[in-house]
Amino acid sequence: MPLSVQTSAPSLRALLPFLRPYRAMIWIAGALLLLAAGTTLAFPWALRLLIDEGLAAGVDNTALAWRFGELFAVAAALALFSSARFYVVSWLGERISADLRNAVYSHVLQQTPAFFETTQSGEVLSRLTNDTTLVQTVVGSSLSMGLRNTVMGLGALAKRFCRSCPSTTS
Repeated sequence: MPLSVQTSAPSLRALLPFLRPYRAMIWIAGALLLLAAGTTLAFPWALRLLIDEGLAAGVDNTALAWRFGELFAVAAALALFSSARFYVVSWLGERISADLRNAVYSHVLQQTPAFFETTQSGEVLSRLTNDTTLVQTVVGSSLSMGLRNTVMGLGALAKRFCRSCPSTTS
């Protein structure tokens, strides 16, 4: 049964204490996310310049080489920012998941023997493993991909509706 918005928001808010120790890395991940999205949005612009200005009739080889260099620089920046973002977000997911797992293990170890008479330990371990894996997936990749797609969509819409931006058509 899928969670409703009312029940999932408080559940996600419960993760805040586990996110606080990693505030600096979260900011770094956010900056890398913006840089990766920006270079993704810049790639078609650099390609357009290569085609429109670099391959135009009568353009010397220096201008063509310059436009290829620009396109290569954008592609290299995209690779660098995307891989750094992926690394930082994956690292965050692993660390937060490990901290969450340690907190739950500590809590389970503090339970009374009566708790283990009514609850099977295999069930507890199974739920612990499944839940922390789900949190790791959300924090480590799904959230990042959703934010990246949102930023790229907003950037594309801003470019589309920007009146003072240079035209993307020749």
